[in-house]
Amino acid sequence: MTAAIDVGEFVLAIGDSLNLGPSVSLGIVSALHRSCPGIANDDLIQSDALVEAGSSGGAMINLRGKLIGVVVARRGEGRSGFAFAVPADAILRLLATVRQEPPSQ
Repeated sequence: MTAAIDVGEFVLAIGDSLNLGPSVSLGIVSALHRSCPGIANDDLIQSDALVEAGSSGGAMINLRGKLIGVVVARRGEGRSGFAFAVPADAILRLLATVRQEPPSQ
């Protein structure tokens, strides 16, 4: 079960930036239902959590430890910018669809 998320809620972005080992950053949810250039999805979670290059695929969790999304992009320069995550419930819907489709041959 995924967690509901609200704008203004604190989140943690977990990743392995630059292959230096696990990292965690704190941020807030800036907006919901956002799009990001280069990503074919207009239902992204936007956060100001600092994520470095290489952190895509990392978890975004709330402070109760519930998965709310998976980081797919960052936009901005240096230490400023935004992280974008696909909501966890969207990933679960995709997995359910894939499991129902017969294997291609």
